[in-house]
Amino acid sequence: MTLISGILLLGLSFGQVVSRPERGVFTFRNISLYSIPTGLSNRPADIITLDEGVKQGTIVITESGNSPALRRTRPTGGNFADSGIGGRRQVVGQFQQSSGAQVNTLWLTNSSGKTLLLVAGEMLLGGQQDRIVQKDGLIPPTKAPVDLAVFCVEHGRWTAQTSQFGITTSANGAVVSGGGGGAGGFAAPGGGRGAAVTTKSQGQVWDSVAQQNRKLGTETSTGTYRENYVSPKTRPVLDEYVKDLMGRFPVQNSAGVVVAINGKLIWMDRFDSRETFAKYWPKLLKSYVLEAMSSDYNGSGRPFVIPSYREAMHYANGREGKASFEGEEGLSKLTKVETDTTVLYELEDLQANPGIVVHANKVTKR
Repeated sequence: MTLISGILLLGLSFGQVVSRPERGVFTFRNISLYSIPTGLSNRPADIITLDEGVKQGTIVITESGNSPALRRTRPTGGNFADSGIGGRRQVVGQFQQSSGAQVNTLWLTNSSGKTLLLVAGEMLLGGQQDRIVQKDGLIPPTKAPVDLAVFCVEHGRWTAQTSQFGITTSANGAVVSGGGGGAGGFAAPGGGRGAAVTTKSQGQVWDSVAQQNRKLGTETSTGTYRENYVSPKTRPVLDEYVKDLMGRFPVQNSAGVVVAINGKLIWMDRFDSRETFAKYWPKLLKSYVLEAMSSDYNGSGRPFVIPSYREAMHYANGREGKASFEGEEGLSKLTKVETDTTVLYELEDLQANPGIVVHANKVTKR
């Protein structure tokens, strides 16, 4: 056996591991997680998460044109736009009215009194089709709905399921549960989140979802990504991974995580503070596990080398590449740093003085 700058993991068969333990590295089968102990800021941001807001009823997400408040401030850019499906939207004076839902735009109202943090890849279940958040962003409290950029992760459905995303209803339409942010979870990197971050292409997101569903045997008539979380084909294995890693990973002492699958560093999520990371951790973990399951679900037994903790931190902290910026003055700044092999995004809250970087994620291109 050869040790290559880290831990040698010899997959004699799926689930059989020969390794040399290293502090800060937590491995189960073909996934390794690396704890990042420090946050992106020396103080926590004053934000609310999507799960918290939906559960409280202070964050309301609907199809565009389906909100109680149909008149709202005009978004930036253009005077007229195609809606994609179901109608067109037109600017009238200082307000916009919509005659139909759109695949890549939802309406969001934030009455929480706090700034909402949205993280790319968060799932929104319901409406005309299931969606994921398109990119990291901050939404301050609003009186009227604002546009939310999303990608669809349910290609084969365009029929109303619920009036609000994240709200579960019974057969007679009564509200049963707030759904905890839409039953939420994240789409795994290979199940659409990676495509959302790297390509910003609806077609690529659909392709990624279809490929992962096919690998996991969870294909349905509508092609919904959510089936991966609930299918009897995947749930027992998903639970095995989660039970082991949840019990060992030091979430209370972590502000972020680097993820390696089959010995390859593929992803990093890091937040402003340990408190914020802990709020996202349960559903982030499940998305990483689904990626691991689809990458080696049948247990090929191929040997691979687990990257060292030092290599993982170099991956997390590396900022080389071409930088570009977008955002809104006085609210947020989203920095993108791209190389031939990776894409890094950092979201900064400019409402604080000085600004607070609230989330960073890095993905290895496929």
